[in-house]
This record gives sequence, structure tokens and C-alpha cells, in this order.
Amino acid sequence: MYVRDDVKKRLCEVRRLIFDFDGVLIQSLHSFRKNIIKVVDYYFLEILGLKGRPHLLIDLEDVQRFKDTGWFNNDWNLTYAAILYHLSTVFRKLVENGVYEKVKRKLQKLEFTNLRDFLLELKTIGIELNRRNISVDDLATDKKSSKFGLESFLELCESGDPEHIKRALVRFFPEPRVKNLELASKMIPYDVYRPDLLRRLFEESFLGGKLFRKFYQETPFFNFKESFMEREEFIPTSETLEVLVEKTGKLAIYSERSRKQAIYHLKRKGFLRYFEPEYLVFIEDISAREKELRRAGVKASLSKPDPTLFLELVKKCASKGFVAYVGDSVSDLLMVNNARKRGADNVYFFGVLSSSQYKERLTNRYMELGADIITYDVNELAVVFRDICGGG
Repeated sequence: MYVRDDVKKRLCEVRRLIFDFDGVLIQSLHSFRKNIIKVVDYYFLEILGLKGRPHLLIDLEDVQRFKDTGWFNNDWNLTYAAILYHLSTVFRKLVENGVYEKVKRKLQKLEFTNLRDFLLELKTIGIELNRRNISVDDLATDKKSSKFGLESFLELCESGDPEHIKRALVRFFPEPRVKNLELASKMIPYDVYRPDLLRRLFEESFLGGKLFRKFYQETPFFNFKESFMEREEFIPTSETLEVLVEKTGKLAIYSERSRKQAIYHLKRKGFLRYFEPEYLVFIEDISAREKELRRAGVKASLSKPDPTLFLELVKKCASKGFVAYVGDSVSDLLMVNNARKRGADNVYFFGVLSSSQYKERLTNRYMELGADIITYDVNELAVVFRDICGGG
């Protein structure tokens, strides 16, 4: 537990706590993070049909390395980046094997019209890759290389936005680099606003068939039986939430989780009563604002660490006193720092460690970037409030 000295003096002046959802209120280590691994494996092993073993392309440590950059709060973006990164190796292998032109002609004709036909087209491309002995093991080997390794890619990432991901990846593709990146992007359509493959696969895999049908009112295509979401457990106890509400008033949420999924969890646990409905911001709200900007001719990503909508929530839920954002990642802390740069000098960052496998590494990053409080989880945060501010 760490509490900065000057924060101790003003902690009791905090008038609102704003929570991230995943990793703070809900334990996501064994849900979203494992789903990222499952989706990357499924794409290469099942959809393309490459030979190899699971868990070689990305593991929990790799996911944490993505998160530690501060640019991959959105797990769709992270999964997209991981798949495109490995596709860059596929393209290099095609050039090395002298079959690039043949596969390129197939990719040039590739178009996403409907999921079933598109997956059949990808399967034929996978057959060609197998003929050339391009395997998952090859991709995993290159992940560790000094020139084209995953670490080299992550060092280039200046944002987790899909367009920035592509710019960072360009140098990993063979010449003509930009054209080849465009061809690779056709292999994994990703669009927040229209039907695509990336989001559809991710959501079906995460929710499982039953919950996918419930939340999306659609028949699942992949029909995964297992649901990572059903495994998720709440981190704070009702006693913890009672203490925090007593100290700061009803709670707020700023998260890139789906609103329907978050409310489902809160209602199921009976915790919705601790949160102020007007102070809940989710991915749908962020996407809607991005869509408004696009209509106005402005192409912008408002995902963390961008503080635009977060600042609006801060102004809305606490006109006086201090506000604290409780987050579990570097991107959460960067968002708070960016909010301060825009004049929000009344915002604290309280970092929790409960969702990270590498707690010492995350603690060090929190300290480097100026976290105000660091606790193991939200339950320990309630202890801090009781110890400093008194009461039950």
C-alpha cells in the first residue's frame, strides 16, 4: 500500500470516486485477457488452419506488455494489433519462399461481404500457407527476434488506435510495405461501426453463444459454448462499497466496457444501487462521440488515454472538491495525467494491482508516472479511507 503524503491531507476532500470497470470492479485477468489469447489462436489455428500449438503467439505476459505501453486499454485494439503483427511475419515468409505474388493475387480479390463466405476465402488462403510450410511455430519464433520481435513493435506504438497500430507495423512488412499492410488488413476486417470479423469473433468468444444472443439479439455464428464473462467475479464487497459511498457519495464509472455487460453484472450482484446512473460512461458513449466527430469531418480516437469524455464526466459529477479515478493500468494513469494537462488539477489517480500478474512491474510504472495512491484492490482502498478519514 502506498499513499502520497500530500494526498493523506486531502483524501477526505474527495467528493467523487470514478471507477474503471474491468480489473477494478470485475476481475478480468481470467476473462478478457484469456479471451485475447483464445481469439488470436483461433484466428491462426482454426480460421486460417495453420499447423501449430496454442498459446505460442501470445500469452498473458505478452498481453501485459501491450498494456504496459499505456496504449492498449481497448482489448479489441490489442487483439487486432497482435493479429496484424503476426500477419506481417506471414508476409515476410511468403517473400522468402518465393510465393508472394501468387498469394497476393488472392488477397487482392478478398472482400468482406458476409461472414460465412469470407471465412471460406480465408480458409483457402490458409491452405496455400500450409503448402508453403508456414506454421504457428514460425510466427512464434519471429516474435522473439531482435529485428522483428514483439518488443520492437511495442516500442514503436504511440497509440492503440487502429490507424496508429498500422503506422507502427509498416516497417515489419516486406516491400511494398504500405500495400502489403493494406492487404493484411483485408484478412482481419475490424470496424467499430459496421459488421466485421474481429469484433464479432472477440465478442462471441468472450460471451459464449447464450450471452451473445442475449446482448446482441443475433444468432451466434461461431457458437462458442464457454463464456468467459460468466466466470467474472466482483472484486469489492458490499461492505467496501458501503464505506466508499459513505465517504464520497454515490459512485461513478468511466470504462470501455459495454454498458449492457456492466449493468448485467451490477444488477446480478445487487450493486447497481451504489452507482449514480447519470455518472456512468461506457464504450457506447465513447463510440457515439467518435461517430459525431467523424460526421463533422474529424477522425479521432477517444479511447484511453484520451481524456476528452473523462473530463466531461469530472465536471458533471463534482463541481467542488477533489475527484479520484480508480484504475488498474498505465493507460488509466496516463488519461488522468492528460486530464491534468488540460487543467483538471483536482483529479487524483488511485491505482490497483489486482488484475495484473506482474504487480511489482506495474507498481514501478505507477510510481514513475505519479500515482497518488496504490493499493492491492478496491477493498484495501476502503481501508485507506477508514484509516485516514475515520468512521465505519
